[in-house]
Amino acid sequence: MFGYNALVCAVKAKAMDCIVAIRDAGGFIDSTAQKIGVELCLAVYQNDVELLKCNEAAGIHMGEKDYDNRTALHVAVSLNKPEIVAYLLQCGLDPNEKDDFGMTPIGEARRRGLENIERMMITYRPPELQNGGGEVFHME
Repeated sequence: MFGYNALVCAVKAKAMDCIVAIRDAGGFIDSTAQKIGVELCLAVYQNDVELLKCNEAAGIHMGEKDYDNRTALHVAVSLNKPEIVAYLLQCGLDPNEKDDFGMTPIGEARRRGLENIERMMITYRPPELQNGGGEVFHME
């Protein structure tokens, strides 16, 4: 089938061992950013964290956008999926990223009254900035 290769099939089958082996052998997913964005948003809609993790293991940039420039984080917030929101924040997605309608994931959480998700996005700090890390400049 056009657009499919062994790595894409391994991701769709959620075969993590195969994904790792194919990536170690140099395999990659050759698809448009928008198609990948749609696939990530669909995985969120289906509440499939395992599929999201398989995509990440396959080397997919988790911040790819769909046809409305929405990320998986936009969709996770709009569907009130806190577990997926937490995972996507750990993947480095920006809660202030605007879609084609000017909406951000944080703005969507506010609009829907999802205080726990809004708080999660506001207070999230990447691991490199926790515990005093993430220094911009260090001089000895």
